[in-house]
Amino acid sequence: RTTKVPAVLFAGNDDEDVKSSTSSLNDNSRSRRDFIYNTIGAGLIGASGVASYSLFQSNVYTPSGMQRLPRTQFIAALGDPQASEGVIATEDTWGIWPLDPGPRGVWLRDYQKDILESNRVAPAGWTFDSNNWWLEEHGLIMEAPNFPLQEGKYLVTGGRL
Repeated sequence: RTTKVPAVLFAGNDDEDVKSSTSSLNDNSRSRRDFIYNTIGAGLIGASGVASYSLFQSNVYTPSGMQRLPRTQFIAALGDPQASEGVIATEDTWGIWPLDPGPRGVWLRDYQKDILESNRVAPAGWTFDSNNWWLEEHGLIMEAPNFPLQEGKYLVTGGRL
């Protein structure tokens, strides 16, 4: 019984030279194509990284007329908690913490151990002033903010922007 098989599957000794030169051409073409694709891919990844960094650094999410600070700051306000805008009437009603006071605070229950027994220095390194300190609503003793708050326009986001 004779079976017909396509001639492409057979490579005889006579075709070795043809096969190697064709294979070499295909390998070179494939290598060149892969190099081009990889170069384009690396370029796109690099460009997207630069664009992402630029977007992050720019004030894309900052409303018109506002300037984004390089570091989040925390405003202390003594006034109507329902107010959405206002004017600083006196210098001792608005202050600012340049660093988040929460993680630097001391729990009221730990006052004796963390403040009194350590020469009035909190574990975070700030000095407790018995005439000038703040108590957070959950029982955290915090260092006093800096007063007065500089005159200007502030956008309070509550971390939502």
